[in-house]
Amino acid sequence: MESTQDRYELKTSVDVNDHSILIKVYDRRLKNNFFCFEEDVEYLQDDALRTYILENMYDIKAGKYHVEQFEESAQKDFPNIFRR
Repeated sequence: MESTQDRYELKTSVDVNDHSILIKVYDRRLKNNFFCFEEDVEYLQDDALRTYILENMYDIKAGKYHVEQFEESAQKDFPNIFRR
């Protein structure tokens, strides 16, 4: 069985307008990027994705996955962002 560490790849950036953390998760199985803001993670419909992000929230807030800019290839998936 595939572990969540093998399935997902996390990267984060900070929204310049309101300084909230924008989270990008690449799902290797689906070959797709998913975006959400830190404060919206608890509302994600996908249980596995939500759990993975929450389990890594300490490291996310500590900047472990921070990048200045997401790669250009991720931008095609950006419209699927979830924002309450």
